[in-house]
Amino acid sequence: EEEEEEESSRDAITATTSKSSSKSSIRSITFEYPYLVDSTETQDNTTFNIIGNVSYARAMDVQLNKGYRLGWTNAIEAYAEYNRSLSNHTDINRQLGKSLEAFRVVNAAAAPPRASSRSPCFSNELRAEDGYLVKRTDHPGTCRFPRKHGYRLNGHELYINEKLWCSE
Repeated sequence: EEEEEEESSRDAITATTSKSSSKSSIRSITFEYPYLVDSTETQDNTTFNIIGNVSYARAMDVQLNKGYRLGWTNAIEAYAEYNRSLSNHTDINRQLGKSLEAFRVVNAAAAPPRASSRSPCFSNELRAEDGYLVKRTDHPGTCRFPRKHGYRLNGHELYINEKLWCSE
């Protein structure tokens, strides 16, 4: 009869910071940094197995006084699995890794509160398997921001009238 031991851990945290200002009609800016770590280890009489999942994201959401919102989300998810023999450590039964990185920009009037819940006006995704990039998807987007306030996103930086207003 084989004995199986299992050890599992899971941690999920979302850190949120907000600030408000009357500058250029910005009502609030919220930054979120959610992450999740989930790992499982199992062992029987012949093999050792470990599975890990890691998710991390950074997001900015800007709400203007007139109900207009803009923001971005950058997230990565990674999965890995490794199984090997207990008697011969070079005898690997299974090893794999997968990851997805996604960057999205959203802008809309009277939209839901979180950038991640709105349709993006720009998005970019990278998929990797076992250490190799296997797919890249670019949607160049149609982001249009109100001209009267001079909003512009450059990566993770928000510019208003060509001045850096906030950066992560």
